[in-house]
Amino acid sequence: MYFAEGLVALGGATLWKRGDIRALVPMTAGCLIAIATRPYVGWFLAAAAAAVVLHASLTRQRGLRSFALTTAMVLLIAAFIPVVWEQSSDKKLKELQQSQEANTVADQSANLALERVDYSTRNKLIVNLPQRISDVILKPYVWQTQNASQQLGALGTLVVLVALALLAAAIARNRRTIMQWAGPLVYPALFMLIAYSISAGNAGTAYRYRTHLVGLALCLIIVLVSRRRQEQESPARTFRRHRLRPVNRTRTAT
Repeated sequence: MYFAEGLVALGGATLWKRGDIRALVPMTAGCLIAIATRPYVGWFLAAAAAAVVLHASLTRQRGLRSFALTTAMVLLIAAFIPVVWEQSSDKKLKELQQSQEANTVADQSANLALERVDYSTRNKLIVNLPQRISDVILKPYVWQTQNASQQLGALGTLVVLVALALLAAAIARNRRTIMQWAGPLVYPALFMLIAYSISAGNAGTAYRYRTHLVGLALCLIIVLVSRRRQEQESPARTFRRHRLRPVNRTRTAT
């Protein structure tokens, strides 16, 4: 899954920056690998890839290339709709709810248990998803650890909290340009967060899922910080170039 997510992010960044149609090859390969590995997450990654390509075609490309990318994405989205609709059918949601019940009911006495959520309908899935997103991002809390294994895992939680603080600061400083600079990372991070939040059954599972999100978040922080630094250094470079440029003086004959 790391490899698949990396392929989608790499292809998206190449398409975003250079407009190279060949970037669709690693993106497609990443989606296929993810679907073969974890179908329920793979389809969300495919949706993230489609969002990146569609955004790039509408805002980053022009002319025939933009039209070709937009047409391709419209066709892919049309193909995804039946799959998404089938995956959110009453039968599939019932299976998802049974999985949630098996985890929350059986683990009520465990210190890593999560609160019960209702995924029995599409509306309830949308309403209850923010709670599970919060669980995936923040739990298990450091004070919930009860053995050596969980205490070692708490070190990862501290990394997550630091990354969240850095990400929040970077977003606050670059809120107007975040999509322009880091769109190919934003879309996969958001879609992966939703996918793993839906499937998380307890805090232990959520902790393992969260490692995928931390990787994308750290990349996002690096991009935003480096781009901000480049924007700040660019005027200084321009000033130095103008200051050091030799002055050409011509002599006129009298």
